[in-house]
Amino acid sequence: MKKRNGSKLNTDNTRAEVTETFYNWGLFQGTTVHYLCTKEEASDIHSFLHQGNLTPFERPDGYVKRDNRVLIIEHFAIDGYDTYPNGGSLLSAKESKIKKAISNLFISNPEGSYSTLLGTTNSYEQFIQNCIDRFANHYTSIKEYKEHLIAEGVADDNTDFTVCFLMEEKSPIGTLVTDGESIMPVCLAHSKEFLDFFKKMPEVDYIFSNVLDLNTSKIIPYVFSNKSAELLLSEVIDYKSMQFLSSDPMFVHRGFVAECREYALGDLLSYVQPTPYIVSSTDYNDSYKTPVLTAGKTFILGYTNETDGIFSQLPVIIFDDFTTASKYVDFPFKVKSSAMKILIPDTTKVLPKFIFYRMQIISFDSSTHKRYWIQQYSKIKVQVSPIPMQERIVARIEEMLSQLDAGMETLKKTKAQLAVYRQAVLKEAFVGDYPKKQLKDFSKAISGYAFKSSKYSTDGDYIVVKIGNVKERHFDFSRDLTKTLETDESILEKYLLQRGDCLITLTGSRGKRDYGFVAMIGDQNNYLLNQRVAALRFDQSVALPEFFQYYLASPLYRDMFFSYETGNVGQGNVGIKALLDPYVILPDIVTQKRIVEDVEARLSVCDSIDQTIDMALQQSEAMRQSILKEAFEGKL
Repeated sequence: MKKRNGSKLNTDNTRAEVTETFYNWGLFQGTTVHYLCTKEEASDIHSFLHQGNLTPFERPDGYVKRDNRVLIIEHFAIDGYDTYPNGGSLLSAKESKIKKAISNLFISNPEGSYSTLLGTTNSYEQFIQNCIDRFANHYTSIKEYKEHLIAEGVADDNTDFTVCFLMEEKSPIGTLVTDGESIMPVCLAHSKEFLDFFKKMPEVDYIFSNVLDLNTSKIIPYVFSNKSAELLLSEVIDYKSMQFLSSDPMFVHRGFVAECREYALGDLLSYVQPTPYIVSSTDYNDSYKTPVLTAGKTFILGYTNETDGIFSQLPVIIFDDFTTASKYVDFPFKVKSSAMKILIPDTTKVLPKFIFYRMQIISFDSSTHKRYWIQQYSKIKVQVSPIPMQERIVARIEEMLSQLDAGMETLKKTKAQLAVYRQAVLKEAFVGDYPKKQLKDFSKAISGYAFKSSKYSTDGDYIVVKIGNVKERHFDFSRDLTKTLETDESILEKYLLQRGDCLITLTGSRGKRDYGFVAMIGDQNNYLLNQRVAALRFDQSVALPEFFQYYLASPLYRDMFFSYETGNVGQGNVGIKALLDPYVILPDIVTQKRIVEDVEARLSVCDSIDQTIDMALQQSEAMRQSILKEAFEGKL
């Protein structure tokens, strides 16, 4: 089969439905089509599809032109789910909304089905009725399709039109029935109810549809014709008398109905104490071979060159006995502490990845500081399907998680590109032949105070601004909001921050430039300056704080700032001298205002995109949980 050379897919003026469906079915890669019609009809449709050029279009969705003949191809989805009054699929409509939401979130459009949030019901009767309703809905437009092709110069009044409806089965694993011994997909060409309807619709010459091979999980495309409908009626399968199966993949696998069994986690996972595998030295180095693991968010703490006590009975799950966090491990490792259990799956009952993913959606209160595995967590019961079905579920989960991870990686790369763009804007903004002065000539540097932790209180009226609270041009208290009662007059006089003060952090990782962040005080009137954070208070008759908030964050100033860095291998520090001694540009006030306006105009769009990315990244874990939850409810 050939796609039209140079045709643009997914543009405003063309539809790629037909091309995408044929591609998903593998027709461009040589997948065999099953022709349930006469040899002459099979040859006719085959020559169209393999000798002509498939062209995406709009009403109809595609066409193939060969000599004075045009094959009209109109695509629509079929499934056994509830419908809207106009005949549209509730499954497709909801899936479309979910795809759109994910697309907006990831900036790019992911592949795959998102029919995981539907909760709809289906049946054989509903499936056939949906097929008939959607067929009839498109059938009334055939005349319009022909007129449109003529109007666009594709055809003329003498063109011989052939009409094909591409009815794509969209139920998650197909529409299935069982006679009690085997499971089979419903094929429209063998459905009496549908054939009785189709033979009365002569304007449609062919139907192209698909079923799923349960043995290989591959799509089988098939074609049948209107003229062959009467003959096919002699070969129908009595689907209506059979048991209709839910599209829940937890219950269907390769020709039999699978029954889940309930196990306690302790029956599926034996544990090994980590003591023999604890690392002797925490002198880690990335050049060493063996990773040292924790079950927490960090996962890999570092690498060791120790060769004894390496755990290698893989794969396993490491389980934090105090937080119940867990990680899947399929490589040799050592551990840092005894605060975990090494869990070994019984592979005669459960796949390691299956039970690991299942554990990720267990709701468990671990707020009390104690060990949980033996007395509580191991007693939690879970449903476990047969191994072959576990394989399917794991494969589907990893397919979906791979898409999610790819989307997250794209967002992270975009965020990194935005950071580079910001620095480029700031670097360019301050290039010019401007007068220079030392900062100490027009500003005062204020050092922070070591507030006593014993005075911290949620009832305090004043907020202590720490290193971690100062970010690039904003304050962040999401992880650490510290209030204090240590607010006597002398404290407030020295350390209460004022509008226009520019705060800059003075401590971080040596050589990594992960500090020196600048944020300006605006309307906040209860912020107190903590140690290792400094504030610059400007003479605002000659220096705009808004200007220096940007200038101090620019590469021009940061290069000077970090040239004063001191400290050991791990920690870097910059003192007050680094703030006051450097010579910096000092344009007149009018020029400063103009530069601020220009920078803010260029960074505002950048900031908006950055906020959207941050929100998406924060939502990624919830999306990961949703994928896992739906997988184990049989809805992926």
